[in-house]
Amino acid sequence: MKLNIDTLSDSTGWTVNSPSTISEITRSSLIAGLNTKSLLIIFDKDDGTRTATKTFATPFDVTNYDTLVFSIWSQLKGSNDNYLKAADFSYKICLDGSTE
Repeated sequence: MKLNIDTLSDSTGWTVNSPSTISEITRSSLIAGLNTKSLLIIFDKDDGTRTATKTFATPFDVTNYDTLVFSIWSQLKGSNDNYLKAADFSYKICLDGSTE
C-alpha cells in the first residue's frame, strides 16, 4: 500500500527562515519523479540554524505504513553515494517536532 503525502513540487505550506529561499523550478535535470516541477531550497550557509518546514493543513493517518520515503539531493555533497552515516549529511529530517 502506498500513500503519496507530498510530491515536493509545490511551495504551499513551506516556510524557510531568512535569508534562505524556497522556489518552484522547472529545470528537468533537477525534477524528481514524473513531476512537472520541483522545489529548490537554498540555505546561504551551514551554521546549523537554517530550517525549511512543511505544515500540512490536514493530518495524515499513517498507522498502517512502516516505511517513509523522502528524496532529497544535496548539491554540496553531490551524488556519488559515498555518504552512509547520519553525520555525513548536512541536513536532518524531523517529524512531529521531535522524531529525527
